[in-house]
Amino acid sequence: MKRLFLSTFLAVFAACRMPATEARPYYDVYDEAVFLYFSEPRNVPAAVELLNNACQNNPDHQDVSCYNLGLILELENRKEDSLKAYRRAQELKPVNLYREAASTDPAEHDTAYLKNMHSLVQVCQNRPEMKAEMLRNLNEGFLKKEYPLFRQMLDQPFFKDCFGDDAEYRSMISSLPVTDSDPAALTIHERAARE
Repeated sequence: MKRLFLSTFLAVFAACRMPATEARPYYDVYDEAVFLYFSEPRNVPAAVELLNNACQNNPDHQDVSCYNLGLILELENRKEDSLKAYRRAQELKPVNLYREAASTDPAEHDTAYLKNMHSLVQVCQNRPEMKAEMLRNLNEGFLKKEYPLFRQMLDQPFFKDCFGDDAEYRSMISSLPVTDSDPAALTIHERAARE
């Protein structure tokens, strides 16, 4: 009960911080949501509520907030909710990035990187026995220079929880190059490169 109250309080607090007559910059919303979602102690409900509020009410790049909401919901294995967020982003701005995210057919993810990352997320959520195979596929594509891959893309809480102390995962992570860019921005850049 205390946790529910705290989550509700944080969500209301986040909503109240944005004046009704003034748009909050979408990147500010994104930064706060990433902090809430990935920093310890993690506050997933507050991150979701913050992005949901921006998706519904914040006019500054509203489509981007809906897309980012979809990403977090997908990481939380809330597929139906993530599809609703992606479809809302697509309604607001019909671009391939959002169409692809809103698709339930992995074949519509038209790059090797997206196909492999989509499959890796699905394996982590639903098919743990296939984790080693998916890691090898992702690494092979990187070694063949089919797409860029950086340590930060796979060295984050979602994948750490999925792979735990797996030796192949740790080896792959340590062999990947490091970049100064934000991992979510790298993923979005890779998807948007085809626009």
